[in-house]
Amino acid sequence: MRRFIPTILVLFCFLFSINAQENYSSGYIITNTYDTIRGYIDYKTDIQNAKVCHFKPNLNDKEQSFLPGQIAGYRFTDEGRFYVTKSVTIKDSTCTVFLEYLVKGIMNLYYYTEGSDASTDVNYNNYYFFENENGEMNSITKGPDEIIEIDNGCLKNREDNKYKGMLRYIFRDCEPVGSEALQSKFKQESMVELTKDYHKRICTSGEECIEFVTKPDTHYYKFNYTIYVASDYCLTYNSIFGNTYSRVEKSISPILGAQINLSIPRWVKSLSLQADISVTKLADVYGYKPYRFALNLGGKYTYQNMKVRPSFEIGINNEYRNYVGLDVEKIYPGYYAAVGLNPSLGNGHFFLLSLGYELQKIWESWSVFSFDETALKLKLGYTF
Repeated sequence: MRRFIPTILVLFCFLFSINAQENYSSGYIITNTYDTIRGYIDYKTDIQNAKVCHFKPNLNDKEQSFLPGQIAGYRFTDEGRFYVTKSVTIKDSTCTVFLEYLVKGIMNLYYYTEGSDASTDVNYNNYYFFENENGEMNSITKGPDEIIEIDNGCLKNREDNKYKGMLRYIFRDCEPVGSEALQSKFKQESMVELTKDYHKRICTSGEECIEFVTKPDTHYYKFNYTIYVASDYCLTYNSIFGNTYSRVEKSISPILGAQINLSIPRWVKSLSLQADISVTKLADVYGYKPYRFALNLGGKYTYQNMKVRPSFEIGINNEYRNYVGLDVEKIYPGYYAAVGLNPSLGNGHFFLLSLGYELQKIWESWSVFSFDETALKLKLGYTF
């Protein structure tokens, strides 16, 4: 069992690294001559979107990759996200990146992120860039909070608010907006509202600014649910004092269960974490109460670019058993692996057909007997 857990980790690192993690969405690229080419763009995380654009004119075409500067920009049609090539200064270094275009007006607003520090709740590697009519670019960012000691020896949390002073400087030619900046929060909504308010107050032509509306990312985390029926063919090898006993018990049992899978498509579409709970009607040959409950925890890898969507599962399982005539209830750990097919039924629904293998070692200090139990499990289910 101890050797099996590292095997799971190594296998999932391999699955994560192979080239089947695409998440294409409709959109278009803008060439450096400002021609528009429609097709499909790989919709990744904000960090990855700022570094490279993976594009296909059609889903079956070969992928084309564009770095910042090789194209003027790109946009996702459904999600609304718009990225443009810009040369900016970050941490005293000049670099060319794809900035997310948030507002176009007298003052343009862009967003860029390098990620976050896992030890804090604040993403202090986020940047907002403000570009005025003369093309002058100013940026703001927010550092991590500090824990400081005050006079009486108590500790106090001090928030980094330097960005507020920089905002007031950026909007210095419009005092009402500059005053608003001192009360603003370091959030995208606040930056967008400040920029729009500035445009409204400064613009004399009456022309509205353009906000590139981004649809809420409600599917950053994706859940899939499966209900299934199954049957297992179980072989139980009995032993006494560690020596194999000649008797082998065979049984077939019906199973009813459900699964939930959690994935992050913008990070890796094919891989998901999986929890599986089931109840089994046991045959009397085991000597247990007639029902057994099991909880499997592991992962599932599904090949996305095929009609039948082959899949592979691996993880650990835990079974709850209750002995007849004895006041003993216990959870027995083991492991499992399965292969399956997931044909699409349309509208994000799938049929599930899988064949799994499970192995458990069952031993009790109060008994001289131990059991090696292996099972083949056939599942038929519906995923939605």
